[in-house]
Amino acid sequence: MKIFQKVVDVKSDFCTFPRSFEKYKWYKPLIVAALTFILYIILSILCDVLFGIFFPELFSNSLLYDPNSSPGLETVEGIYTSINIALMIPSFFISSKIVRDRPFSSYLSSRGGWNWEIFAKSLLVALVAYGIITLVEFLIFGVEFDNKFTILTFLAMVIVTLFQSFAEELMCRGFLMQTLGSWFKIPVVAIVLQAVFFTVIHSYNLIGLADVLFSGLCYGVIAWYCDGLEVSSALHSVNNIIVFLTAGLTATELSNNITIEGSLEGILITLVAIAAIFLIDRKYNWIGLKRNNSVDE
Repeated sequence: MKIFQKVVDVKSDFCTFPRSFEKYKWYKPLIVAALTFILYIILSILCDVLFGIFFPELFSNSLLYDPNSSPGLETVEGIYTSINIALMIPSFFISSKIVRDRPFSSYLSSRGGWNWEIFAKSLLVALVAYGIITLVEFLIFGVEFDNKFTILTFLAMVIVTLFQSFAEELMCRGFLMQTLGSWFKIPVVAIVLQAVFFTVIHSYNLIGLADVLFSGLCYGVIAWYCDGLEVSSALHSVNNIIVFLTAGLTATELSNNITIEGSLEGILITLVAIAAIFLIDRKYNWIGLKRNNSVDE
């Protein structure tokens, strides 16, 4: 006998997908959230202990005392920060397994689970789009190189950024957007509210927050349209990787005070990357973004 069965054999909208399971109860996401928070605190403490043992100097610098500091991932300080965000993944995974109201894969997609091909191809197109625009910017405006990476911190930056970005997608565009969608039954409400939450958890100036809100809305619409988190995760990951690479390889410093020019540039790059992914898929069907109405039971 199957544990998880859909009430009706029809395709569910990504935002309202939780309601398609027989064991759906409106309050169960609150239990998952509470358990996730508890486990996250425990894992964060363990992370602090480990970093404190191997990098005791970390806890004497600005990161823990200045909430407005914005360290780059090319430093141990930044890697520590991003690992803390990535800890949401195991915390949420374990919590969803404890509650057992629906499969963990249903938070990732309403198409039957995570599609690595869509993610990998979207990641490649986004890397090319972001990379070309960044290179053109360097050629036009010039750049002063000041490498802050070691081989170890470079590899750690790339790997940790992938997990950090996915953690934010899982919690905002996966869990939160689906929970709100199942409550209100209106996808646009879920998309907007999750974008607002995504904005609130970032500590930028007003211009920076507007930029984050725009990104949150874009990622939400893409996750809804594609019935999964693969494309939004790819875009989010590439955006963060390019930002940290630029900061780590040049004299550019990360800052919470975003300028209008910087915000407009970020919006432009995001739109170009999104357009490239969808135009290539529309013309060549290379990525596979055609909405699939089948859902694995």
